[in-house]
Amino acid sequence: MRYSIHIIFLISFLLPLSLGSQNPLELYQFKLENGLTVFLNEDPNANRVFGAVAVNAGSKNDYSDATGMAHYLEHLLFKGTQEMGTWNYEAEKPHLDTINLLYAKLGKTSSEEERYAIQLEINHHSVEASKYGLPNDFDNLLKSIGSSGVNAFTSPDMTFYHNSFPPDQVLKWLDIYAHRFQNPVFRSFQSELEVVYEEKNRAMDGFEYRIFEDYMSHVFAPHPYGTQTTLGKTEHLKNPDLIKMYQYFNTYYVPNNMALILTGNFKKEDVIPAIKEKFGAWKPGQVPEFPNYTLKEFQGKETAKARYTPVKAAVYGFKTGTWENPDNPALEVISHMLSNGEGTGILDRLKREGNIFLAEADYVTMNDDGATLLVVIPKPFIQSFGKAEKIVLSEIGKIESGDFDEDLLSAAKQSINKSFLKDLEDVTARGISIGEAFNKGQSWEEYLSYPEKIAGLSKEDIMKAAAKYYGDDYFVLYSKMGFPKKGKLEKPPFKPVKPDPSKQSEYAKTFKQMETKEVLPRFLDFKEDATFIDLRKNNRLYVSPNPLNDIFSVNIRFQYGDDNNRELNLAAQLANESGTEEKTALELKQAFAVLGTGFYLSPGRNYLEIRLEGTEKNLGASLELLNHFMRKVKLDEEAVKLIKKDLRASKRVDKRSPSTLGRAMRYYALYRKSSPFLNRYTLKQLGSINKEELNTKLKEIFNYAATVHYVGKRTPEDFKTLLLEKVELGQTGKREPLTHRKTVKYGEPIIYLIHDKKAVQSQIYFYTQGEEFKIDDYAGYQAFNSYFGDGFSGLVLQEIREYRSLAYSAWGRYFHPIKQGEKGFLNSF
Repeated sequence: MRYSIHIIFLISFLLPLSLGSQNPLELYQFKLENGLTVFLNEDPNANRVFGAVAVNAGSKNDYSDATGMAHYLEHLLFKGTQEMGTWNYEAEKPHLDTINLLYAKLGKTSSEEERYAIQLEINHHSVEASKYGLPNDFDNLLKSIGSSGVNAFTSPDMTFYHNSFPPDQVLKWLDIYAHRFQNPVFRSFQSELEVVYEEKNRAMDGFEYRIFEDYMSHVFAPHPYGTQTTLGKTEHLKNPDLIKMYQYFNTYYVPNNMALILTGNFKKEDVIPAIKEKFGAWKPGQVPEFPNYTLKEFQGKETAKARYTPVKAAVYGFKTGTWENPDNPALEVISHMLSNGEGTGILDRLKREGNIFLAEADYVTMNDDGATLLVVIPKPFIQSFGKAEKIVLSEIGKIESGDFDEDLLSAAKQSINKSFLKDLEDVTARGISIGEAFNKGQSWEEYLSYPEKIAGLSKEDIMKAAAKYYGDDYFVLYSKMGFPKKGKLEKPPFKPVKPDPSKQSEYAKTFKQMETKEVLPRFLDFKEDATFIDLRKNNRLYVSPNPLNDIFSVNIRFQYGDDNNRELNLAAQLANESGTEEKTALELKQAFAVLGTGFYLSPGRNYLEIRLEGTEKNLGASLELLNHFMRKVKLDEEAVKLIKKDLRASKRVDKRSPSTLGRAMRYYALYRKSSPFLNRYTLKQLGSINKEELNTKLKEIFNYAATVHYVGKRTPEDFKTLLLEKVELGQTGKREPLTHRKTVKYGEPIIYLIHDKKAVQSQIYFYTQGEEFKIDDYAGYQAFNSYFGDGFSGLVLQEIREYRSLAYSAWGRYFHPIKQGEKGFLNSF
């Protein structure tokens, strides 16, 4: 028997432990005596807990002569403490103390010969200290309690540490997170610094980082937003100061400047005593006031010129103020009216009509300042910056004058509110939102009131905000075609550190002895938790309730993918940009947008999927419009022109992207002539495609048997009735067999090389074909992947990054095919 692995995932999905009636967005907040703010969000609908610690300090708090400090500290706070991350701190400490002194000496030395000698001495003590260190102890312990998504991020305003874990492990999680910020030890400093070098090198390989860095320096200086980046300046990374790093930690990592966040399936009465006991031991401190910078204001039009991009591009900045600005809701609506994911914005229309190559707006607010970023790309070779700018600014001016359709405003408001509510469904996104509100000093009630503010905006409000912020005072960075010379952080040939994995820290011994409640997993039950309905003609329906809000999602899958027909991918791309026999592409997009419904056709290797997402009140109308599209889709010439234009641009960018070149080489090694990169259409082929044949094929697929997944408020029977009333489901009952793209088996080692002399980093892949897939081996594949390539304690990242600092990103994974009998493969990077 052949099984689809998707069914295996479905059956083994761990469900919520209970379906509760309480409001899942309710937040309980209190402060410990030491000033630590605690946020507890109980959600009995969740099947896990998301836990985080937020620090009200980020890269803007870096010392001006030691930028990158906050980000580098974030890395080092995964390395343990005096009791965790080492099996003999007394023996390790003399070497660590010597390393501190040597880095202070390195920063004062300019002679390259002397610097190299100091670095070798640092390396010697790093290797000796590593004999007692266990740098992956923290990650291993989190993995031992079933944690996932172990990570952190640093922004200009905040540093955030987080992961998810099973509900029965909440007390252990609280213990390890309370411990990790007490007496931390910045071990593996040299090797982790080299990892940060690689992160910086990787950023410099992309033109986006360079142009954004330049843009920020003009829009936000003299504020640190504009004078220092999160990754830090190259000269500061070459001269790190451990003593200043401890000063930064002692200054900002104090409980009265931090928050603990739990959201998910737990009970607050179970965790509050443990929180008070474990986190109450943290010592408060005096946090310095952040300097009051004079914010940048533009006087008329200010410009700068550079060469960063594969095609000429202009990046505009319109100052909009901080998150506290009462005009923020109107400004976000304006940004969405200009450009959006649905492609219905004023600037999106300019692209579609061929008046400009590309124009997109993005509204960004931070704690101390904000701006709308506007990217404009003139038509290559035939349009000047000035002509493109005139067209774009004229269109923006229509918002100020009120020369826009009310439907555009309504659609923008609905889309923003839908995205806001959708984010709150997931405990991870919700936990991060709680952290961001804390960082801003915003109450949770104020945060949740945002949709109400959006909904209350009038046309006059939008016009006033446009007139106030999109005037004559702005900045433009003009980037002509070309690239600046890339700086590279060179790494000396240091010896790798050599931890002893057989050892165990004192903290780990105690941690493993802690008792936990036994909670048995409850698997998907189609009688209670979800409903399966067998519809006529081989069509299937799965229904699950949405206990959180009035957002629905409908996914319709047809078992026919681009492995069956390479033209399907192109047909789907064209369909997403086309209309129907009765509606133009823009009219169709606007019709969905007015309903507040997201619509997208997504091709895959074995499936063609239609995705709908919107509000329950418009579900019926959305399904009716979907059926209109399925039955009367019409691939048109305008869509072909758009695809051609995007293909020309992507080819220019791809040739300058080391990561894209690396993936292309990887797929060639795996599939040779069947590589998806080789199967992409050329401009010449696009010019000769038969749209009528593609159109007929698409309609034929829409008549295949469909598998429908619905998550929403309606009962299974109610949705079934509505679905069959509004949508003509597949009449043929046909399904294509699941296919598996054949990988190449090599009889001897083969090396493929692409020499990109301008790249700062190398992209290196390894591949070997595996054995035939048997469903009984599935658990073994997952166990191997967890051991081999999962997280900081996975073998690949541990050996390549943690011990040898040879890469920022490294992974390894065994990929199984979609069905039994086909061969999988091992792939590493």
